[in-house]
Amino acid sequence: MDEADPVLLRRHPQGMAISWPGHITDKGGIRWQFHHVIDIVPTLLEVTGIPAPVMVDGIAQKPIEGVSLAYTFAKEDADAPSPHKIQYFEMMGVQGLYNDGWMLSAVPVRPPWDLLGKAILDPASAFKFELYDVRHDWTQYTDVAAVIKALKDQNALKRFMKPAELQTAMFLQLVAGGHLLLLVTRTEHWFLKRPYPAGPLFLAIVLTQIVAILMCAFGWLVTPISLRLIAWVWVYNLAWMFLLGGIRLVADAYIEHRTARAQRSFEVVNQPLHPNAPAIRSGLRS
Repeated sequence: MDEADPVLLRRHPQGMAISWPGHITDKGGIRWQFHHVIDIVPTLLEVTGIPAPVMVDGIAQKPIEGVSLAYTFAKEDADAPSPHKIQYFEMMGVQGLYNDGWMLSAVPVRPPWDLLGKAILDPASAFKFELYDVRHDWTQYTDVAAVIKALKDQNALKRFMKPAELQTAMFLQLVAGGHLLLLVTRTEHWFLKRPYPAGPLFLAIVLTQIVAILMCAFGWLVTPISLRLIAWVWVYNLAWMFLLGGIRLVADAYIEHRTARAQRSFEVVNQPLHPNAPAIRSGLRS
């Protein structure tokens, strides 16, 4: 049986022991059907044979919403499906809906006690929705809603780029990025300044890139990709080329500053305290 936790049923599952000598013969039997605390009154009314009151002191009574769980008393009905199919939960703005083995939870993005926060009027974006299959995942470990979203994102990526095309794009990125990194690290200065790379090196890099682009565009040994995707790979590599070049210059300047500072510190420490110390040491040696 479960109490009202709108998010996770596993947080507050309440085991209930029922004893009815002479009527329940399945001693020690365990039942796994879903039921709620609102099912206790209907159960007591059924086993006692008392009909639910329709009128009390002249006031018409609402129908009892729970269902009896007396059917679980019989051993032969130990695995009978629960007639309690739907149950709504709500607590402090958090909402939940159980429906025949599935648990849908809605956690508000803005807590109801946050009076200073901006209200979110669209219900679709005002809650974080979680979905659990409690029939096979009673610990509610796997959020099926998140899995479905991930699958949708993966399918969207596949529609944009097939796995084989992604491999080709990665091949081009490695070829281009490796050679551009070589240009960045070949000199101590900004890579666009003199000295420029040697002619044979620059020619080898250019020819390699041309061959790699032709391979990717025409599908030589790899799955072909569009010129637009090739251009995006190059934009990505060029952006990283300038970023890494700037980071390297900053790091070199910092290291050089620390090295010069340490050298000055050693010189200060090694200076003699007495102004005539060199002459004194010379006289002692003589």
